[in-house]
Amino acid sequence: MQSPRVDGTRRKCNSRLRLYNWHSIGQRATGMPQFALTPRNIQIRDNFDAIAPKYDLTNRVLSLGIDLHWRRVAVRLLRGVPDDGTVLDLACGTCDLALEVLRKRRKARVVGADLSRVMLGLARKKVAQRFAGRTRRCRSVTGRSTP
Repeated sequence: MQSPRVDGTRRKCNSRLRLYNWHSIGQRATGMPQFALTPRNIQIRDNFDAIAPKYDLTNRVLSLGIDLHWRRVAVRLLRGVPDDGTVLDLACGTCDLALEVLRKRRKARVVGADLSRVMLGLARKKVAQRFAGRTRRCRSVTGRSTP
């Protein structure tokens, strides 16, 4: 399978998890100019960039651990998707849902996209740690950064 590089060229990629920055999706998929971010979009992105390092812990504490349950429920709701199907995780953050999909569905592919570059960076690290020392099941790919 080929995946686009930042410069638009393609390279071989046998990954099951791909991460995209929202800003890069439009140009890759359609060849059209990248999406313009509104001041509100930029504010939201900056807020998530700022909280990213403590996002997972904060989410776990504030939800009293219920976030683990809702992710398992969400994956169960995918039962109509073929086992080797592709799942799109929009606003994937640090990829907790994407990783749960891959844990429960060994043949599935996941595409994760998020506005926050910092969240995607943490997601890449989390994926690398989760699959360290085993057959590499995931690879992250990001496009050009948002302004």
